[in-house]
Amino acid sequence: MREKVPTGQVVAEVENELGRKARPFSLEFVVLPVRDDEIRAVGSYRYLIPERVYDGPGWPGLLRSLLTPHV
Repeated sequence: MREKVPTGQVVAEVENELGRKARPFSLEFVVLPVRDDEIRAVGSYRYLIPERVYDGPGWPGLLRSLLTPHV
């Protein structure tokens, strides 16, 4: 499975918006083939991501919303 927008690019965009480098962080995304579109947090740094959400056009924006609180 390939990312359409590299995670590093989204992090760089968030850093640019914040006007500073991101603090060190670690997030884990577990991509699952499920029927719904709900992203579920399972802990502070782990998320279950439906495959079609991960592969969909809205993923960069969703990724940004998941990253921002951690950077």
